[in-house]
Amino acid sequence: MPFSKNSRQLLMILAILNITTAIVSAKFEQKMLSVNTDDKKVTFIFFHFDASKTATLNDVTNSIGDTAKKQRSIAGISASAQANFSYQSGKFVFPKTTSYFIKNGSVSGPATSLRSFKHTFILTDGNARHAICYAPILSETEFGYAIQQYFTTSKTKFTTLVIIDSGNQCGFYKTNGRYRPYYLKELKKPAKVLIVK
Repeated sequence: MPFSKNSRQLLMILAILNITTAIVSAKFEQKMLSVNTDDKKVTFIFFHFDASKTATLNDVTNSIGDTAKKQRSIAGISASAQANFSYQSGKFVFPKTTSYFIKNGSVSGPATSLRSFKHTFILTDGNARHAICYAPILSETEFGYAIQQYFTTSKTKFTTLVIIDSGNQCGFYKTNGRYRPYYLKELKKPAKVLIVK
């Protein structure tokens, strides 16, 4: 039996609502941030998602991209062998031994290191809004400078930042529909990958 005009309109509205929900629940962001008072800028990568998504730590098979594809994830970042947090009921749960870069909205310690690394990290508002993130090679001081700007300008009021990997094994992966994925490849194999579905 053919669809009536009203049925077709209803189906179209439902399809638009599903697309809108998917866009709202997961969003990719590239942001140029200053890393010092000389206004040197670099690009940070953020993949925002909410409690409707799932996040899991997985061992890496061949690469971040390979593992993410096999798990049918929409995004993923490297994580160190020591990473042991979990994601339960739409919230990240960190063990008591976690070293926070920012906790409850405050930097947990002075950013003074001059050594430079790539970083992958988690941002969360402590409730239902999160982001998995990638930063290029920066010193801890530069990283802290940039993140403080981001915290003041982001629409989501994040309160927590935990770095989950640092070094050449850091990478970021995001699916891109029918096109090639957005993939900042790791230079050496990481131990784990945090994937979002």
